[in-house]
Amino acid sequence: MKKLLIITISSFLISQVVIIVFKTCIFLAPSPKSCTKLLYNLLIVDQSDFDVFFPHTLTIRADKAEYQAGDDTTLVATILPEETTTIRLYQDRSKSFRLFLRASIGNEADFEDNDFYAPYQLPSSTDPIETIKISPSAPYELTIKGRVLRGESNSLIFEFNEFGTFVKSREGSFFVGGYWRPINPHPSDSLEDTARSIAISVQ
Repeated sequence: MKKLLIITISSFLISQVVIIVFKTCIFLAPSPKSCTKLLYNLLIVDQSDFDVFFPHTLTIRADKAEYQAGDDTTLVATILPEETTTIRLYQDRSKSFRLFLRASIGNEADFEDNDFYAPYQLPSSTDPIETIKISPSAPYELTIKGRVLRGESNSLIFEFNEFGTFVKSREGSFFVGGYWRPINPHPSDSLEDTARSIAISVQ
């Protein structure tokens, strides 16, 4: 009982310290991003045991905004660090980055399109892993080649090789993007934090 009380009090004190630091940071920090990073470093004292993408700037871009059936496509997902560091990725990059493509209406996702994630094969302990050095002047760029094809009943087929194939029932606007999957994620990390997308259209 005494041990449980000590743990409860300690947790409460830690939470209060975090709240105070965060409020002070919001007041003093030059930007919300730097404040969030400070809090992140406070909560995770030793990040060396985990693969974290949170501190880096993550982006995705396409070679153009508008496509037609028959066009080739190129997507580039970038990891840009604030300082020189290393990241670990599976040699099979489709196990480190999961692609999605979802129909959109205006600036919002079309919630009737529920089949928008590429199939994902879970990594195994025998999958080769690469350690990659990155820096602000040499970020990591993952290039994903694909193509847009015309399917049956005027549907569209988006083929991205090992990153997946998507079939959409109509032309129009889409959000294409993906998220990074850390090899050894921290328990508090969320995959949504690494998700990025851009708008494209097919006419």
